[in-house]
Amino acid sequence: MLAGAMLVGINNRNLMTFEVTLQTTLDLLKDIPDDRVVVSESGIRTRDDVVMLQKAGVDAILVGESLMREKDIGKKVKELLGTSA
Repeated sequence: MLAGAMLVGINNRNLMTFEVTLQTTLDLLKDIPDDRVVVSESGIRTRDDVVMLQKAGVDAILVGESLMREKDIGKKVKELLGTSA
């Protein structure tokens, strides 16, 4: 924050253990000023994950692995966004 970054990405993957938990975003979110754009990165797998992060105040998500594991990526994107498949 001291650098004045207006866009803040929170990586939910521990790069030492490779463990992924969305709790990382929830824990760090409280320390980020409201005028910043917050991106939660990694570990987003379900619509419930998206809704929970949205309700917590996250502005955007970065989804990678859970899409790459899907046969029908478009269908998975629609599922995450809560739109018709």
